[in-house]
Amino acid sequence: MARKLSEKGSATEQRIKEKKPLNATPSDSGIMHMDNWIDEVGPQYKNAPNEKVLSKNGSFIVLGTDRPDSQASGYGAKGSSRASSIDLVVGRMSSARRGKGPKDGTFVDNSFAADAARIYISQQTDIDTYFGIVEGSVGNPKARSAIGIKADGVRIFGREGVKIVTGKGNNWKGFQLKGETNSIGGKISQPAPGIELIAGNNTEPRKVWGGLFIRGDTIETLQPVSMGYNTRDAFRELSDVLDDVLGAVINLALIQTNLNNVIASAFAASAVYPAHGAAASAIGSMNSVGLPTQVLNPMYHARANKTINFDFNYLYPFSYKYICSRSVKTT
Repeated sequence: MARKLSEKGSATEQRIKEKKPLNATPSDSGIMHMDNWIDEVGPQYKNAPNEKVLSKNGSFIVLGTDRPDSQASGYGAKGSSRASSIDLVVGRMSSARRGKGPKDGTFVDNSFAADAARIYISQQTDIDTYFGIVEGSVGNPKARSAIGIKADGVRIFGREGVKIVTGKGNNWKGFQLKGETNSIGGKISQPAPGIELIAGNNTEPRKVWGGLFIRGDTIETLQPVSMGYNTRDAFRELSDVLDDVLGAVINLALIQTNLNNVIASAFAASAVYPAHGAAASAIGSMNSVGLPTQVLNPMYHARANKTINFDFNYLYPFSYKYICSRSVKTT
């Protein structure tokens, strides 16, 4: 046993001297970042004649023209000279056969649904159609440049901030008076193209049950987000209106209390009929002065402020402090 160990030790020393690897793991096992068998017997990409393909261990970079599926698909198949594309893909058809992927040696096309992860860049494409994205209110752009990213999880991490911006860039030169255009020289809609955050890839209105004694209702799934400062100011003004209403109600309670005291005192007096006259006079004074000035007028002004200042300032699309964003929507 000692002799065998000694022989093994000398063989190891010899491999070290020859600078040969000591790892006995098969070179195509994939362990410790070694090559694996997938390049030889895994899914094979059916590249088009005009495509330049760089592949390694199931990872692909394809330089070509717009192509979402087979060679007969996309603007590249139509012969467009302005449909250059870069397709970065890993795990072709990985979700096929319940996650087993395609059988060894199978030739596959692009699959924006079944491939594991993709970053797709195209000069001319129908990006929402290719990725199966609902239209929303932004719509489904056709024949436009686009970048699509898809995977089981997508993360954007900015150490010093993240901005999602739509519209034109600032301070560009050489675009004349109309400023920056889109990729085909067309006009960019203003003041700002929309931003939509769509959870579940669904924007269809949904019907909800209102509960007992309340009829059902239909609710829009895709709605504008609230503007923080405008919403805050709206609630502040609403709070002021409610203060006016509460003040008027308190005044009404005080006046009614005094009235009740007068009536009670009048009817409790021994000289009944003269007291009735005093009570009638007091009631008349309260009705002609107290109620109009301390209850009715404040209530009228509160209602006017609610309609003019609150509703018109915050609740309508033309409001200068509309609480809903005109550009950003979410589900």
